[in-house]
Amino acid sequence: FHELEFLPGEEAQVDWMEWKPFYGFVYVLAYSRFAVVRFYPRMTMEFFLDGHLRAFREIGGVAHRHTYDNLKSVVLGRKPEVQFNPRFMEFSRYFGFTVRACTPGRPNEKGRVERYIRTLREELRILPTASLEELNTKVDAWRKEHQARVHRTTGKAPVEALREEKLLSLPALDYRPYRVVLSSISKTGFVEFETNRYSVPAAGGTAEVRV
Repeated sequence: FHELEFLPGEEAQVDWMEWKPFYGFVYVLAYSRFAVVRFYPRMTMEFFLDGHLRAFREIGGVAHRHTYDNLKSVVLGRKPEVQFNPRFMEFSRYFGFTVRACTPGRPNEKGRVERYIRTLREELRILPTASLEELNTKVDAWRKEHQARVHRTTGKAPVEALREEKLLSLPALDYRPYRVVLSSISKTGFVEFETNRYSVPAAGGTAEVRV
């Protein structure tokens, strides 16, 4: 495949990686190769959004375009046009970035993040994973050292090239990731969520539980 080139701030590439029993959110700026990695217990929407928010805070802004594989958090289907997840599109509009879904079978379209995940696996393949906190601590230490190395293609360390990125500014108000669950309200004015009961002002009907 032809090597793709990117302008400063033009694109970030995002993907999940599995590191049993955990899942890693990986965010790579295509120009500088600066990356943010965070491991979570599950690949749910709230963790997906939290990974983005952590990345935005660390890099100090938002790339203009984000490229993804066909993750359910981003792409619900193709018929044949892409049907994006409306909740994620709301998130992208809030931060002002556009979303691009890779063509199926074309891994080169997000080659930066694919290579980063491969390097992370190769260099940390014997890393013990006793706990999620320990894994994130050790990966952060590796990432700090890795991003101080001069990249063979750019001739710059990612941490230095990050200063050249032309990113969108972050909104003044924080975005809070949450999960929306519809729950029936009992006749006595309670809703149930994950075996717990909570009182609500009205009885009967349905309520949105945001967690």
